[in-house]
Amino acid sequence: MGSYGEVVQAKHRATGQIVAIKLIEDLFKNSYDSKKIVREIQILRQFTQMANNQFTTKIYDIIAPSDPSDLSYIFIVMEYMQTDLKKIFQSMN
Repeated sequence: MGSYGEVVQAKHRATGQIVAIKLIEDLFKNSYDSKKIVREIQILRQFTQMANNQFTTKIYDIIAPSDPSDLSYIFIVMEYMQTDLKKIFQSMN
């Protein structure tokens, strides 16, 4: 489980690359959480564009519903990481 959504591991059909796909549901249900989600996406997109960034996951794609009036969920396709910060901090105890 990632922040604000569930994360699954998948294989990109065209490239064979292993990716992480985060599903975020009820995107605009709570305005406070919505702002935080949009901010997270914006920051990760900026880090993705940095040539030497090796400290955050890279965003490859954002998939939204085909109907623009239905933004009840989105998928974020990201670089796959074998662990997350929460697991790293827990392992330090």
